[in-house]
Amino acid sequence: MVCIPGLLASTTDTWLLGEVYCQISGIVHGTSCSVSIWCLSAVSLDRYLAISYPVRYRNSANLRHSLIAIILFWLAGILTFSAPLFNDDNYYKYQKNIVICGMYWESPVFCIVTGLYTPVLSAAILFWTSYKVTKMLKNISKVKTSRRGQAKSTRDTKAVRMLIISGISYFVAWGPYTIAVYLIAFKTIPFIPEPAEFIVAWLANSNSFMNVLIYSGSFEGFRKRLKRYFSCFAIKCCRQNSVEPVSLQADAVQPTTITQANVY
Repeated sequence: MVCIPGLLASTTDTWLLGEVYCQISGIVHGTSCSVSIWCLSAVSLDRYLAISYPVRYRNSANLRHSLIAIILFWLAGILTFSAPLFNDDNYYKYQKNIVICGMYWESPVFCIVTGLYTPVLSAAILFWTSYKVTKMLKNISKVKTSRRGQAKSTRDTKAVRMLIISGISYFVAWGPYTIAVYLIAFKTIPFIPEPAEFIVAWLANSNSFMNVLIYSGSFEGFRKRLKRYFSCFAIKCCRQNSVEPVSLQADAVQPTTITQANVY
């Protein structure tokens, strides 16, 4: 929600919201991208633990642990992307090439932590857990012959397939961006062409939206919940915007025979 007003820049081709909001937008944007990356790694690690240590995982995993992890991810992201402001109050700047306030890489240390260390470490976790889980599922499928075991193996296989697809989209989205950050931060090349810079930046930003499409395509439960949320939101909006006729309101006051029969 904080980044939505930044869409004005795409229509006016300039930043109209001031320097303070530019800093807020830069922090929120960087934090959101980082949390999306860390959550993907956390999901892959969660699946690995669930398949490798099912009994221990069943006894220890709960909603409280998930909430704590999410809170820590957001706190770490906010602290990381707020750190440059201690040295420069206006660190984040509007970049006309990519039409966004943020994504500004000036400090090599900051670039290494946010542009290289975080994506590379997350990619390593995602690759390692997917490989280990795939290997274990192959061994499990050879042993389990019962219907219950086959059903569980099928669910685990779907989860791993989703992680692999998410991993591929992650590499496609963040790979070019990580390389571009390295080239810009360490001045390996004099400049990056404007069209390439725009594509690389927004390809990385699109990764979060890719995950929504992947989850909705992989899990029927996710699709049902998504439809339910949109349906509830649409019904609520219609009720708020609609005006009930007076005749209907009067009829609603007097209970009908059917209503009385149902009550009594």
